[in-house]
Amino acid sequence: YLPWSQCEGNNIILGTLYPSTGYVRNQWTAYYRGIQKANGYLAKIDECKPMPENEKAWTKAEVRALRAYFYFNLVRQFGPVPLIGDRVYNIDDPLEDMTLPRASVDSCFEYIISELQAVINSGNLISQFNGAGAFDDQFAGNLTQEAAEGILSVVYLYRASYVFNGDSYYQGMKNVDGSSLFPQSADPKKWEDARDAAKKIIDSGKYALVLRDITGKRVTDIKESDPYNSCFYSAIGRSDNEEMIFFRTGPNNNIYYQMRPKHSGIQNAQSGGC
Repeated sequence: YLPWSQCEGNNIILGTLYPSTGYVRNQWTAYYRGIQKANGYLAKIDECKPMPENEKAWTKAEVRALRAYFYFNLVRQFGPVPLIGDRVYNIDDPLEDMTLPRASVDSCFEYIISELQAVINSGNLISQFNGAGAFDDQFAGNLTQEAAEGILSVVYLYRASYVFNGDSYYQGMKNVDGSSLFPQSADPKKWEDARDAAKKIIDSGKYALVLRDITGKRVTDIKESDPYNSCFYSAIGRSDNEEMIFFRTGPNNNIYYQMRPKHSGIQNAQSGGC
C-alpha cells in the first residue's frame, strides 16, 4: 500500500480501476501506437537505400519481435484484443475500418507465438553474447535473440495458465457475432510447450544467477554470497550480470525501491518510486 495519490496501484485498493482510468487507457493507447509505428517501419524500411541489407534484416526482425511483445502486454492486461496484422492506418481512414472485433485469446496467442518463432528462426536478431560467447551489454535494451526466446517462454506460460486455458469464469464471454473469445476447455499440451520453452533457455547455458558478497563484489561460492546484495544487484543492468535477459543498463540505486522500503518518513515523503 502506497498512500500517494500519484500511485496508480491505489485505483485497485480504492476500487476505482475502470477502462477509462488514466493508466489503463494510456496502456491501451501506447501499445497500439507502438504497433502502428512498427507496421509503418516494416512497410517503408526497404525503401531506405543507404541502409545495408543486413541491418534492414536485423531491425525488421527486432521490430516484429517488439510488435509481438506489445500484443502480449495487451493480452496480459485486456485479454482478447483486436489484431491489426501489417496494416498501416492513415489519419483519413474511415473510423469503421479501425473498429475491429476482438480476436479470440487463442488467436492472439497464436499470432504472438508465430511472430516470435519466425524472427527467432530467421537468425536475423542480434545476440546478447559476443563472438567469444561472453555476455555483452552493448545491445542492452535491444530485443535480442535471447530476449525473444525469453519472452516466448513467458508467452507460453501465460497461454497455459488457468485464466487463458479453460477458466470456467470466462467460457461464456463472446464476441458480438456469438463466437467464443476464451477456450472452452483446458489443454494440457500448453503446459508442455511452456515447459519446453523454459527448458531450452536453461539448457542453453548462457545465463546463470549472479552472486554478490556483503560488499557487492561478485563471487562464485554461494557460501560467500550475501542474499540481499545478490538480489539487489540482479536488477541492475551491468556488463557482468549474466542474470539479465531483457534489460537496459542503468547501474544506479534509483530502482532499489523494488527490493526494500524507499521512504524513510512515510507521512512526509513526497518523492516518487511508485
